Amino acid sequence: MNAAIPGMDARLHAAFAARGMADVLAYAPPAVGATTSAGDRRCFVNPGRQQIGADGRTNAPRDVIGLLLADGAVQQFGRLTAAGGATYELRAIDETDGNDGSLQYWVVRHV
Repeated sequence: MNAAIPGMDARLHAAFAARGMADVLAYAPPAVGATTSAGDRRCFVNPGRQQIGADGRTNAPRDVIGLLLADGAVQQFGRLTAAGGATYELRAIDETDGNDGSLQYWVVRHV
């Protein structure tokens, strides 16, 4: 991984968050449950995202959240909760998006 990428992602997140285009959600690991936070995670929420591959193949629209890995690791079936109450469960790493070591994309479901 290029050492400059995490810093760039953090600056981009701050700029987008200042304009309402990025979020900070409370994370709870699966063993703890959705009511106890294990810290905040900076992220990009992408509802109804549809990935189109280089070969022209498309995936069905799905909700995806990109997490900045500098904020800490997350686990499958952990939950992210927004200040407004929207809660997402982490279902699977989105393998259609390359992992650059700074951002990790997860397919999520609303709970």
